[in-house]
Amino acid sequence: MARNVPSVILCMDDLPEELVANITSYLPYSALALLSRTGKRYKRIANAYLYYTTDETLYGGGSMKSIVANAELASNVREFRATFAGRGDSETVVVLQTVVNVKRMRICDYYNHLETPPWLDSFNIAVSETKAPLSNSFYHLAHLSISCGRVSLA
Repeated sequence: MARNVPSVILCMDDLPEELVANITSYLPYSALALLSRTGKRYKRIANAYLYYTTDETLYGGGSMKSIVANAELASNVREFRATFAGRGDSETVVVLQTVVNVKRMRICDYYNHLETPPWLDSFNIAVSETKAPLSNSFYHLAHLSISCGRVSLA
C-alpha cells in the first residue's frame, strides 16, 4: 500500500539566521563574496565574515576604501592589520576612527623614524578627547601588536 507523503522542499531561506551564519562561517572567501551578492539577508551575513579581518596595506586597499565609505562594513571588522608606508594623513585617521569594534590590531611600520611615526600621530588623533562623530575609543581592543623597524611590542 503506497503512502501519500507530501514532498517538502527546503531551501536556505527557510533556515534560521543563526544556522545560516554558522554554515556561512565555513565558506572560503570567494564563496562568501558570491553569497553576499545573492540578496540582502545573505549580504548581511556574508559581510560579517568577509570584513572580520582586514589585512592589507592602508593605502590603495580596496576593502579599506569600502570600510571607510560604509559604517556597516566597518562595524564588522574585528581584526585590523595594517602596514604603513611611513606616512600619515587624513585617510589614516579616518580608518582608525571607523573600525570601532576591532578586538585585535597589528600595525607594522618598517621604516626607521628619528621622530614619532606619522601613523602614531594619527592613532592619537583617533582616540583624542576632541572626537569626530565617527570616532573610536578602542573599547573592544584586547590585543595590540606594533612592529616598528627592529622593535616589536605586543
